[in-house]
Amino acid sequence: MNKLPDDAGRRRAQELWDKNKQQDAKALSDREAAQRAEAAKTARLRELRLAKEAADKAAERTSAGRPSRRAKAPSAKASGKDHDLPSKVETTE
Repeated sequence: MNKLPDDAGRRRAQELWDKNKQQDAKALSDREAAQRAEAAKTARLRELRLAKEAADKAAERTSAGRPSRRAKAPSAKASGKDHDLPSKVETTE
């Protein structure tokens, strides 16, 4: 059994206590820094999501009143043109 004088034992205990307090403080500050970084990332992603949703909603509003870009062209019958026949009929005499 190792017997240390009272002063040496108290000094050693105090050194260990101080070391543990420093390690705890560092771990706490590291954890807080990680939480701040996570909160900043979450806020950035939320802003991006809200901006995208707003842009989608604005695009939906502007396109709601307009006809589709891919509207079908009028058919030949509807326009009164018959594309199967030549425009001039040639007669041979």
